[in-house]
Formats: sequence, structure tokens, C-alpha cells
Amino acid sequence: MRLKSLLIFSTSLMIVWLQGCRESSITPAASQHGAPSSQQGPSIGKELPPVPSVTDTRSASAEDGEPAQEKRSKRRRPKSGDRNAPRGEAGDFDFYVLSLSWSPQHCATPAGQHDRDQCSGMKQFNFVVHGLWPQYDPRGWPQSCRGDPQVNGRWITEMLPLMPSPKLIRHEWEKHGTCSGLGQDGYFAKIKQARAKVNVPADFQSPRDAIRTSPSIVKSKFVAANPGMPTASMGAICGGRFLQEIDVCLTKDLNIRNCPSGVRDTCPDELIIQPVR
Repeated sequence: MRLKSLLIFSTSLMIVWLQGCRESSITPAASQHGAPSSQQGPSIGKELPPVPSVTDTRSASAEDGEPAQEKRSKRRRPKSGDRNAPRGEAGDFDFYVLSLSWSPQHCATPAGQHDRDQCSGMKQFNFVVHGLWPQYDPRGWPQSCRGDPQVNGRWITEMLPLMPSPKLIRHEWEKHGTCSGLGQDGYFAKIKQARAKVNVPADFQSPRDAIRTSPSIVKSKFVAANPGMPTASMGAICGGRFLQEIDVCLTKDLNIRNCPSGVRDTCPDELIIQPVR
């Protein structure tokens, strides 16, 4: 009788163990998609939501499997803490900034006083081309992309009337031109085309006295000298109270466009424009 009771008890234990193994081998489908089964409950007898397809969560243009949004954010992220470190890929940008530097202000600085190419003798420049800069929308830029950093001597000679410093021309090609996706011929030709699109207002061509004005008035004069140019396509850049640059936003095809939030005025309500001398 004792032996028979032991056999019945052992058989019962075996049945319970087998049932437990069977239930534990069924994984709720919600858990397979990352949701804890304790929150979703068992999947048995419930209809689960469809599994998102690849096109639901990723851009079809991301052929390498990386989401397009993530790729877009990565290109804005410097590769190191060095602000001068190379970053970005040549040709991968959204628009240009044509930066027009007020030469008398540069020549009034200690750096300008040692710049014999731009500031010595009888040279009297007004707005000169600082650069044509590939930009990301809304902010950030690539810089020092792969490419030959040396500038052909022919282009230095040809660009001097617009960019009156060989050092500046070399620097702009190395830092910005190499990221344009163009060769030197294409990039410097693009600078000439961009500069030809912007007329300097008559009041700023050769002022003999300092001008006290406001950013809005400066930009309104550019609008008047360039019909069709919106005020929002420019940023007035100052060093303290003194006008340093006017930045003009252009499409990659060099059409005037409104500037994004990353290009904005940095001038006080009243600014000073140094005279040409």
C-alpha cells in the first residue's frame, strides 16, 4: 500500500512538472518586440499589433541601414573637441553663406594693421569677400574636407580684386572650398558669381566719415540696392559696436534665400561703420 501511494505521488509530480515546462516554453509575442510581458500579459488568445515594417521606422534613402535622421544629426557633430578639426563630407551641405567683410573694420584691428596686402598704402576697399561657406540647415557647417589644400597661383591672382589677401584665399579654399564638392576652378568661379549677385549700397561704397546707424537700416539699404532680396536673407555681424560683416544666404544654385536660425544679427541696436581710408 505504501509503495502504491509513492507511485501515485511521483506520477502527480511528473505531470505538474511537464505542464510547467510547456507553459514556460511559450514566449509572449509582445516581449519579442521589446515590451515586458508583465505589462502586456500573456499573448495566448490575444491578437497582437502588426510588427512595424522597415519603411515604418527608417528612411528608404538610408541604403546603409542607418536612419536618415541620425545621419543628418551626425554630420553636424564635430569629430573632436577641436573647433578647427576636419568634419563633414565634401558636397554634403544645404546652402551657402556669402560673407562680405567690411574691410575698414578689419584694417582698424591689430591683425589688419599687419595685413599689408589688404590694408597698406592707398588700398581703400569697402566690402570684400571673406568667403563662400557651405552650411547646414539650420546651423553648423563642414570644414577642412579631404582635398588638395594648395591653391593654384592663377586663382590667387584672379581673386585678389575680391579677396585682397593671398593668405585669405588659401585659407578659404582649405577650410571651406574643399567642402563644396567642387574643384578649385568651380569653387572660385562660384565665389565670383555669388559676389556679382550682391550690389553694395551707394552709402557704403566709400564713406569718408564713420556712420552711426542700426542693423535694420543697413539691411534695408541692401534691400533697396538689390531688388527682390528679402531682409531675412541677411545677417549683420558686429564686433562690439562695429560692423564687421554682412552674411547673405544663398541656395546651392546661388539664388537668394532666407537665412535659417543659425545665421542671425549679432549687432547692437546702434552700430558704427568705420570710414574708408
